[in-house]
Amino acid sequence: MVQGTADDIVAPASVQKLIEKLKQQKAITIDQSIIEGGDHFFEGKLEEMIGEVNAYLDKRLG
Repeated sequence: MVQGTADDIVAPASVQKLIEKLKQQKAITIDQSIIEGGDHFFEGKLEEMIGEVNAYLDKRLG
């Protein structure tokens, strides 16, 4: 999951709660990336978010 610290639509605490619930399920691996200053749509932070997603895909598919 990628979360921006300035997200005012989905609170970081809500994302953390979801991650903790998902981690309790068998065979589920959750990777989390925090984009400092990123809002819900990553305005001004799209390149950084895309980099995080690409790194995750490389890790999982590479």
